[in-house]
Amino acid sequence: MFVSMAWAVSVSTAAIEELILHIRETRPVVLVTHNIEQARRVTDRIACLCVRHGAGEILEQGCCDAVFGNPECRALFERLEAEDGE
Repeated sequence: MFVSMAWAVSVSTAAIEELILHIRETRPVVLVTHNIEQARRVTDRIACLCVRHGAGEILEQGCCDAVFGNPECRALFERLEAEDGE
């Protein structure tokens, strides 16, 4: 039986996201991801980080709708624009 890797990954991702949503009903959850779409699906608040001069720096933080809808950080804005174009 042949199972495509993309299908397997999407099923695994969905299962993990469902688990995250279930856990966060009773506990705080910290999710670290490079996947912006995943962050949109499973988080209420977000902190966008980058490394500058060898140290981590929070570029922007807040409610997901506000941060993704109108980012103040130019680097985040450019990343969101690039992802929308894909």
